[in-house]
Order: sequence, then C-alpha cells, then structure tokens
Amino acid sequence: WEGRAIGAIRRWYADDCPMYTTSGPAAGVPAIVAGTLETLNAFPDRRLLPEDVVWSGDDRAGFLSSHRIIAPATHLGPGPFGPPTGRS
Repeated sequence: WEGRAIGAIRRWYADDCPMYTTSGPAAGVPAIVAGTLETLNAFPDRRLLPEDVVWSGDDRAGFLSSHRIIAPATHLGPGPFGPPTGRS
C-alpha cells in the first residue's frame, strides 16, 4: 500500500493472510485494510522507507515476507495511540 494505494492490499494479500505489526496481530484483508486506514488517520503524513525485505515462497504455495521499514510520522489524529499529540 505504498503511496497510499490501499486497494493494493486486496490485490496482493490473501483473504486469510496473517500479519504481525507493532500494534499486534491481524488476520484477513478487512482487518489489514482497517488497521491501515486507522494508522493513516492518526499519522496522515506517515511515510514508509524500506530498509530490507526478507521473503520466501512461490506463486503456488504463497509467500512469507518480513519488511523492515523506517516510518517517520506525526501524531495528528485520534486512534489506537490516543488523542493526537502533534509529536513526531
């Protein structure tokens, strides 16, 4: 969903895809989309700066990947981290 392309989640993730984030686990495309929108509401200027991706798998068995990113952002909206603080 780089570049705010939220619809790409539906294209690239399986319906039952598990995801583990700093906010906790999520399962399935609807939960991943909801979590992404919630994060973007709280941090509207968030950028994803990839450092590394480790992956395995193929198009028949599926893929497993781990993404290490730097995500600079400013807490400007309400969300899972509480009311906005205005802090980076």
